[in-house]
Amino acid sequence: MSSICDMRLSWLRAMILAFWCKFPEFLIVF
Repeated sequence: MSSICDMRLSWLRAMILAFWCKFPEFLIVF
C-alpha cells in the first residue's frame, strides 16, 4: 500500500513540475 501511494505521489509531483515548467507565465499570472 505504501509503495503504491509513493508512486502516486511521485507521479502527481512530476505532473505538477512538468505543468509548472511548461506554463510558468500562466501560473505566475494566477
